[in-house]
Amino acid sequence: MGRAADITAGLNINGYNDWFIPSTDELLLIFQNLHLRGIGGFASRDYWSSEQLSGWLEYNPGNNARTFFFGNGRVYNQSKDSWNLVRPVRAF
Repeated sequence: MGRAADITAGLNINGYNDWFIPSTDELLLIFQNLHLRGIGGFASRDYWSSEQLSGWLEYNPGNNARTFFFGNGRVYNQSKDSWNLVRPVRAF
């Protein structure tokens, strides 16, 4: 696992320890149902998703993941060396 995934997997908040990093589809639902209504305090920045991209770039194989930009609702592919936000979630 990556650094963000390790930290998220080890979270224990209010007795809950089943946190995970959402997929881009889950981030889209959060964007549509919370962010666009002004709920959740999301910054207009990139948030990491749980979706890793293995070897899709010849010059940087296996070191990329998808991010969801809360400024416009678009998905981007970025190097895992990039600094982005993480919003752990729980299933409900």
